[in-house]
Amino acid sequence: LLDYSQLEAPMAIRGKLSITSPFFTGSFFISFPEKTYLNLCTKVLLEETTQITKDNEDLVSELCNIVFGKSKVLLAKLDMPMGWSFRLTTAIQK
Repeated sequence: LLDYSQLEAPMAIRGKLSITSPFFTGSFFISFPEKTYLNLCTKVLLEETTQITKDNEDLVSELCNIVFGKSKVLLAKLDMPMGWSFRLTTAIQK
């Protein structure tokens, strides 16, 4: 596993997508350092974001959903079975 203490900027927020399908079982994570996530929130929400809160943590979940949705489309084109189930969770890492 990745030792987060060795990263230049520690991760402040993480979205996790747990995936179960006929050909794959595992998790997809998307993680951001605080400064990166705050800059992203400011641009996406069109309002200055100065801290990670319950009100803006949902953006990381939406990003997971976007990646997962696009991946499902690409996998369907490869004739991969689509018996998917998934669970999305978000964690503020502080």
